[in-house]
Amino acid sequence: MLVVDSNNLKQVWDMTAQTKVVVTMVGPFAVYGNNVVHSCVKNGTDYCDITGEINWVRYNIHKYREQALRTGSRLIFSAGCDSIPWDVSTFILHQEAKKDPEDELVSVNHLNDLKISISGGTLATILNMVDGRYTCPIKPRPAWDPLVTAFSDDFGYTKSKSKLIIKNPMGVGRVSKSDSRWRAMSPLAGGNSRIVSISQSQLGYAPKLVYSEYIAENVFINCFNYVFGLVLLVTFVLLKPLRNLMLRKSWLPNPGQGPTPSQRRKHYAVIESTGRTKKGKSIRLHSRYNEDIGYVDTARMLVESGLCFIFNEDGVEQRGGLYSPVACLKGELRRWLEESGTEFEIM
Repeated sequence: MLVVDSNNLKQVWDMTAQTKVVVTMVGPFAVYGNNVVHSCVKNGTDYCDITGEINWVRYNIHKYREQALRTGSRLIFSAGCDSIPWDVSTFILHQEAKKDPEDELVSVNHLNDLKISISGGTLATILNMVDGRYTCPIKPRPAWDPLVTAFSDDFGYTKSKSKLIIKNPMGVGRVSKSDSRWRAMSPLAGGNSRIVSISQSQLGYAPKLVYSEYIAENVFINCFNYVFGLVLLVTFVLLKPLRNLMLRKSWLPNPGQGPTPSQRRKHYAVIESTGRTKKGKSIRLHSRYNEDIGYVDTARMLVESGLCFIFNEDGVEQRGGLYSPVACLKGELRRWLEESGTEFEIM
């Protein structure tokens, strides 16, 4: 057992120098994660985290992609509730579409049925971003968005020719003409779509892939209550005096606080994913995470990702670099998730 202060570069360096892979939950990552990423890249150590801080991911891809390629360090971001379920589901739909070599995926739609709660650590990350702290600016401005970086033929990097078109709905409405359920925006969709964008750029599902994600409720009042609660939470977060009062009164969780064991036992996630192909074929995937996806299953997904590096070396990406989960672990991640409790079913 090593006791390491993440703000002490020498301690972190010594730790990463003597291990094969680091899996870390220590966030906000823009505050506590920089020395860990730096040391892993320099020492050629593999790395997985559960960050949802997309600007921080973008910053690290830009800063370390060349060095990671040289040292062989493979870094995976968002290997938890942000954003493995949606990253893996999109990859599975791509695999199903490519069973016909002349076909390809052109759109993917994720419909979420989630029961989760927010923790103090997640809230602290959100507050850091809202208050403009640790914004991780990239200077000078890069030639392209680091999230759409792909490997080039000369073993370097280039802008990907594959593009993800994000169409996450913001308002309330019917799911579709043939589906009477009500839909509303998913608070996870913004981060998930950016991680899928990394996969699309590095794996090249199609020249253009349309992505959408939202939550669904059977009756309008449930959908309205969800949106109203989301608006209230955003209001409390944005109004600093009200937010500070709620934190002092413990009406909002502080870092280290989160859902109780009894609350977590009631949590789950079911994702209905539909992919459409160039030839007009429709593919439906049903994914179920039976444990609390925000914490219990996030811990499982993160650990399984790290274990893929150790026990499935031949099945994962060999080049050093900065990746989304499936861009690096590919089908091995699906297999490890299925063996440890996730249910995937092609309908």
